[in-house]
This record gives sequence, structure tokens and C-alpha cells, in this order.
Amino acid sequence: MKVIEYVRLDSENSHLLEELKNDESINQFIHVSENFLNYLLSSENVLYNFIYSYDNLVGSVHIETYDYYAVFSIEILNSYQRQGIASQVLKDLKDNIFNLDITHYKVAIEPNNIASTQLFSKSGFIHTGYEENLLVFKHYVEELFVTSDELNSIINRNVKKVKTVFPKVEFEEYIVIPRLNNTIMLRFYNIDIESISIEDLNNREKAIRELVEPDFLANFLGMDYKKFGLVVSELEKTLLNVDKELQELNYIVIPSYYDSINADLNRLSDISGSTLNFWELQIHDEEIDILFFTDNLEVNSINNLKFSPIKYNASYDGIIKAELHAIKEKVSLVEVLLRYQSDIE
Repeated sequence: MKVIEYVRLDSENSHLLEELKNDESINQFIHVSENFLNYLLSSENVLYNFIYSYDNLVGSVHIETYDYYAVFSIEILNSYQRQGIASQVLKDLKDNIFNLDITHYKVAIEPNNIASTQLFSKSGFIHTGYEENLLVFKHYVEELFVTSDELNSIINRNVKKVKTVFPKVEFEEYIVIPRLNNTIMLRFYNIDIESISIEDLNNREKAIRELVEPDFLANFLGMDYKKFGLVVSELEKTLLNVDKELQELNYIVIPSYYDSINADLNRLSDISGSTLNFWELQIHDEEIDILFFTDNLEVNSINNLKFSPIKYNASYDGIIKAELHAIKEKVSLVEVLLRYQSDIE
């Protein structure tokens, strides 16, 4: 790793701009004039730093902030290129070394600049689209709330409460359901599934819901429901029956983390390059699977984000109705589903 440091531009060291300008690799990017210098020194949203490596001037980084984000450019002297300096600068920016109050960094580069494209991709910046025929890369300073230590700590506390009451119930996963006010569903399974009755399941699911409310919902995995007769291969037909027969209920609970999830959803839409009609977020160890409604069914992956398009039909309304009726009736989800499975021909 290159040892580098940053020295902010001021009236005392402004002559160094000329030294940068005289370098053939970057003279096209720096236009030294009195107006330009005044702009760099007097603009509150501009942060211009010279880059030093072992006391040698090796380049500069020019940052400008706009409301909640910052744009930047990095210039490295020709004799110091391909030595890992730009990569280190990008790492420092990702670590928010300048303590900027922003959500993300943004940079635009020429599409034919293969070296820069590879550098930003390798450094973990996300290609989010095009602006004025330029490739746009972004890096978000804060991690997504849905994978944060903060959320995991909250979930773990709730899982412990469940385990204390039901030692034979294990936690498996959690999913975000935007249509239910961004509420997170905690999903469990029963170690002793072969020895419990449907009444036991109803009582457990009801009790677990009460333990984790109001911030979370809870149910069991499909493999547990299969034990009581749910035919998974016919689930879509069952849910279409549910949608047809059950009235819609309103879910009025707003979880304490609503705004944090909303910020995540806005960011995911930004990363995807379009406004997404979200169905759910499935959180896995190393990947977030983002399910959204669209007619274009092409799967797209960006770093650890998998954008999985699905085509809407009324079965998705059916599962929401079934869950809300199960909550209202204080029974398990499978109890509601089984009533409408019998209508399958």
C-alpha cells in the first residue's frame, strides 16, 4: 500500500498547480488562471488537495459537494502512475477520509477510458448508468441499513426472545416487505415439526408474532407448512383463490426503521438506474436479492446486489391478504392457505 497524505490547497501553495499543469498526463484537466484559483479557494463546496507520497508531490484530488453527494476527479503525475496511488485515493474516499456529510461519491468518465473504468470497478464503485454520454460510477458512504450491524443487533435481540420461549424453534432468514410499510418478516422453522400439531403451530406462530411486534412480523418456512398439507407446487393457484375470496385489509403499523428502509429502496432504485416497483428484499449472507415487478425479465447483478425481475399477477396480492388475515385471526399463515387450497381442481 502506498503511503500518501493530503495537503489542502491554499494561497501559500497554489504555485503547485503550475507544476501539475506542466505534466503532460494531466495538463488537459487543469486550467490555471486567477479565476480558477479564486474558485478553488473561495467556494465553500470545493475541496482541493494535493497528494503526496513519501514527501513527493504526485497529484491532486478535486472534490465538489452538492447537497447530499460529491463529485470528484483524481489527477496523478505521469511518472507516478500505475503505482497504486489512485487506488489508495479511492480507498480513502470510500472511507470518507475528509469527513464529508454526504450519502455518496459520484464520478463520470469517458466510455473509452478503459483504464479508469477498470480502476473504479475494481475499487468497488458501482456503474449506475450514463449522463451526457459519460459512464457514471458511484460509491455510497454508508452501508445499506438492511445489512447493517445495527439492524442485525435488533434482529438478534428478537430472535433471543423467541428462543427463550420456544427452544425448538430456529431462526432462518429475514426479508423486507415494502408493501407492508417496509416491515421486516422474520422466518423460523421448527426442529420438532414431526411431533407437533397444526394447533401447536398456530399457537407458536401467534406467540412469536406477539414477541417480535410491533417492528417485525414472523412466520415459518414453507417446508414446515408442507408437513400440514400445503402443496407448494400449487401455491400460486391457492394464492389466486385467496385473492379472489378474501377482502383486503390495511396494515397500519409503521416500524421504527421505516425511514431507513425507505432510504435503502431509494438507493437501490438509483443503483439500478430506474424507479423500481419493489416486491421484497431477500437478505442472504453475501447477497441481497431485490425482487421487483416489471415486464422485462432480465436478471442483473451489480456487486452483491441481484436485481431479480418478476411479472405481476394477483397471487402476490393473495399472499399479502393471507398474511394479514392470519394476523387478524391469530392463526398461522398455513391455516389460512389450507382453506383455499381445497378449491384447486
